[in-house]
Parts: sequence; structure tokens; C-alpha cells
Amino acid sequence: CPTGHVDVGESEEKALLREVKEETGLKVEKYRLILEEERQGNGCRYNHFDNHYWFVYECFAKGELRQNNESHSLRWYSPEVISDLALIPSWQHWLKKLKII
Repeated sequence: CPTGHVDVGESEEKALLREVKEETGLKVEKYRLILEEERQGNGCRYNHFDNHYWFVYECFAKGELRQNNESHSLRWYSPEVISDLALIPSWQHWLKKLKII
């Protein structure tokens, strides 16, 4: 799942479009906000903050999936395979909340 921070002066929607393109090579055509929540104790690799306000979107995107230095194990997964992955705690939380795992 692509993730990223909203840059100063950027809307959540602009960050969504930018991060998906940067991390996957895909161009988001349509999107819908499905969850948002502040998560305490949710530091990131940059360790800027101990909590984050998350916006989780469902997207329809086009293009060719492209692995790069910002993406890890980038590919399409079925819910069955996702259940067996060693997910970071944030994605365990969201995918359980969405009833995907």
C-alpha cells in the first residue's frame, strides 16, 4: 500500500495522487476516502512524530505497476496472501479495520 506525508501547502487529495504516482507508477483516475483516523504511537521511519493522522482511500488507477526505491514488495495481492504477509503494525490495523484480513 503506498503511503506518504502531506507536504506543507498540499491537500490530502494532491498528496494521494502524488504518492501513488511516485511509489507505484500508477495514475489515480478515481478515488474515495474510506477511513480517516489519528493513530497515537504510530511513528514512521523519519521519526518526525509519534502519531499521524491517516487518510485511507480506495482508488481506481491506470498504468503499469513500477517498483522503485520508495516501494517494497510491490505487486497485487489477494486477501488470502495478504493474511500471510509480515505486515507493519499500521497496515495490520487498517486491513483488519477494512475486513480484508
